[in-house]
Amino acid sequence: MRTVTRFVLLMAIPAALLGGPRSTFDAAAAAPAVRVGPIILFQADSRVQLDLIRWAVDRYEDAGLRLPQSVLVFHDDEADCRSRRGYFTTGRVDLCTGTRDDAQVRDTLLHELAHAWTVANLTVAERAAFMQLRGLSSWDSEDAIWPQRGFEQVAEVISWTLGERILSAEIPDHEPEAMLAAYEVLTGMTPPAGPFAVA
Repeated sequence: MRTVTRFVLLMAIPAALLGGPRSTFDAAAAAPAVRVGPIILFQADSRVQLDLIRWAVDRYEDAGLRLPQSVLVFHDDEADCRSRRGYFTTGRVDLCTGTRDDAQVRDTLLHELAHAWTVANLTVAERAAFMQLRGLSSWDSEDAIWPQRGFEQVAEVISWTLGERILSAEIPDHEPEAMLAAYEVLTGMTPPAGPFAVA
């Protein structure tokens, strides 16, 4: 039954999510896919990677934040993430951290999943309220520097709030009180208590 379910699930994923100019994905050579909640994990090379994605999905579920179905692919080389640790496109997250599992990797994963959550859940009104609160004029323009883009600030606020809170967010005005207030505006919910250590 598991094999049949997995085959049907894989056939249902649009081919565009699995390929593209920044991927060297080879479905025939890849390890079988594993589903963790709404995340379909491809090319997991280790138990560390599987545990990492389970931890991240649990963080979102515990907070009541609904992630959309997305494909996640691990890579060893940051070239597959446009020279970054992670990269998001609608329906897909690429994580270029190999088999590492440290605070920076966990933060990167939560950040990229926050982009998926934002696209699937944030309304125009909620986005405007967040931009006003944070004093931002650009949502995701390449003319604005990375820390001044609303789309990136949302991801930093969510990843910091749901994470271990041991790394500072890479945006201005990242004191805990400001981050938690921004989280409430984004989600309409009280931030979960933290920090959240890895079990």
